[in-house]
Amino acid sequence: MSKIQRKGARRIADISIDCLASLNRGEIETANLMEWLAVDRRFLLEYILQQNGRIHYLKPILALLDQLQKPTVNSINETIGRALFDLITQYRDNTFLTILSNHTADLVRCWATYTVGDDKHLEIEKLLLSMGPFFADRHFWGRGKNWMGVRNKKD
Repeated sequence: MSKIQRKGARRIADISIDCLASLNRGEIETANLMEWLAVDRRFLLEYILQQNGRIHYLKPILALLDQLQKPTVNSINETIGRALFDLITQYRDNTFLTILSNHTADLVRCWATYTVGDDKHLEIEKLLLSMGPFFADRHFWGRGKNWMGVRNKKD
């Protein structure tokens, strides 16, 4: 997994079509906030699920996204991550969690932080150990979203 060093666009409108297409397919990490905001999360989700043979996960996640009162970038990411947790648990699909956790796209890895953070069966010590790789993520969003992934943890 090689990190592409590039400077992100200053405005969403300035992101090249090729760059945006790569971001939407999860082929590269976002370089800055503008790219992070520009990613079509629904498209990325469908692409990742299709690519990994989990397209049956899509419909229930989209139904939850459609119910969001205020669909912000953060609420969309959280909803996707928590829904993925439910589906991964339902299908006993830890292999997919590993795929998400190690994905090229920082945004997909952020979904995995919510997935790990939503496991109510983990004691806080085990939760923090499970989140360790995310705390060491090479990308600023990967490291920064850890807190959001665990902040609602109930013991």
